[in-house]
Amino acid sequence: MYLKAYDGVSAARLSLAAYFEFYNARRPHQSHDGRTPDMVYFGTLPALKEAA
Repeated sequence: MYLKAYDGVSAARLSLAAYFEFYNARRPHQSHDGRTPDMVYFGTLPALKEAA
């Protein structure tokens, strides 16, 4: 992330929300073997529910 001057708090929140969505849902991560963090997290939920 880079420093950026926003027009206000609402603009900053919208921009950050868009970045977090990109980072977690669309950007593949090398540490997850090319999967997104969402794919890794939501892929483990069924196993966690069965273990509970």
